[in-house]
Amino acid sequence: MRARGYDVTCELAGDGPERPALEQQIANLSLEKYFTLSGLLDRKELRELLRRADVYVAPSVGLEAFSIAALEGASVGLPLILSDRIGLCEFLKDNDFLSYPATDVNALACSIESAIERRNDPAWVDRAARHQRMREQFSPEVVARQIIELLGA
Repeated sequence: MRARGYDVTCELAGDGPERPALEQQIANLSLEKYFTLSGLLDRKELRELLRRADVYVAPSVGLEAFSIAALEGASVGLPLILSDRIGLCEFLKDNDFLSYPATDVNALACSIESAIERRNDPAWVDRAARHQRMREQFSPEVVARQIIELLGA
């Protein structure tokens, strides 16, 4: 992204066995200025991180039938950048997300660039509308009703 002229920063929440390798790679590439590894966050801290973000990126390389983490990002109104290994895309509108091939780093960079270019597009940045779309599909009441219908009750 720097080579494309963008000064992008990334904050990663969560923890896991790959963290030491990721920290080493960030250090080897002298990217400490651009990456923050926040570790595990409680609900309040995570919500605050999502609220101050511009976009939520889920670069999953494994198959994720339905990403709760990405849905959390969309629920606070963030536009999403999702790899094509995340099934959540099937439930979203075009102005809710961008998708790219999971292992294609250049495609991910192009998606981030597209998100930056869309920052003045009212349909892309309308957090309230995106939040409402998520509530209409995924609120506890809606999901409970769908489960009851599936059970034939």
